[in-house]
Amino acid sequence: MPPLGRCTSPPSRTCSAGGCSASRSPTPTLGWRTPAESFVSTLEHELVTRRHYRTRDQAQADIAAWIDTWYNTKRLHSTNNMLSPIEYRVRTSQRNLTKPSTIRGA
Repeated sequence: MPPLGRCTSPPSRTCSAGGCSASRSPTPTLGWRTPAESFVSTLEHELVTRRHYRTRDQAQADIAAWIDTWYNTKRLHSTNNMLSPIEYRVRTSQRNLTKPSTIRGA
């Protein structure tokens, strides 16, 4: 039996029998989930494999703290020109504020 989730192929008995619904979105293109896979890989290598969690709540709290205190604030990301996500957002916001307005009459 297939895992529960969504099928991207036309509805079939296999999909229905597996307890999933047919996707109404277009078939994903190559690399569509690359950012998520990259994040999960980083999370596993930098945090999860180095710790032992007794409960799911303990793991969720630790992961949330890691995201809030390290991943989004201090960790450098190659897709952001080696800036942290917060620093990248600040710089791009400042750059957008200093650009001349392209709206007529503004």
